[in-house]
Amino acid sequence: RQTSASTVDGYLVKTDSVGNLQWQKLMGTGYQLWAKTLINGNILVYGGKETSSPSITDPYVAIVDPLSSATIDEDSFEVSDYSNYCAFTDAIETDGQIYFTGGFGHPDLMITTGLWFKINLSLDSIGMNYYYARINSNYLWCINQMPDNGFVMTGFVSSDTTAGSTQDSWLVRVDSMGCENISCALSV
Repeated sequence: RQTSASTVDGYLVKTDSVGNLQWQKLMGTGYQLWAKTLINGNILVYGGKETSSPSITDPYVAIVDPLSSATIDEDSFEVSDYSNYCAFTDAIETDGQIYFTGGFGHPDLMITTGLWFKINLSLDSIGMNYYYARINSNYLWCINQMPDNGFVMTGFVSSDTTAGSTQDSWLVRVDSMGCENISCALSV
């Protein structure tokens, strides 16, 4: 839902099985949100939240009661003091933990990298890793768990060339700790 000329707020709507409105809730995040049902039936809401200014976006997670629309718990994770963008785009719940993909404006590399982020059901951050294929924009949009408990993530990479901008599909395969190879270190 767009609340002004420059602000987009997350808006959660619950309907019954035939599409009749049961409740609606403005989340007030200043950024796009997505929602999924958790194994326990609660609603996981995730995306980004504008923080100190309209140009700073941090990852946002909330758990909402599906019957009353009450927010059970919520958190906005400050991933880096120097990043101006970080948001979640997809989530998967497994073994009492939630894994996210997204984009992360890496302060040292000065590019947007793909993001893998892990929390528990109490919304405590457990770890994160970032990935990039090109020195430009790298985003991960979807995540699925593999039979060996690792993950496969899809997204896109873009680059600017003299002929214009290009965008290619991107597939990243990681182990259960978010590592592409054995020498990978998990950030916490």
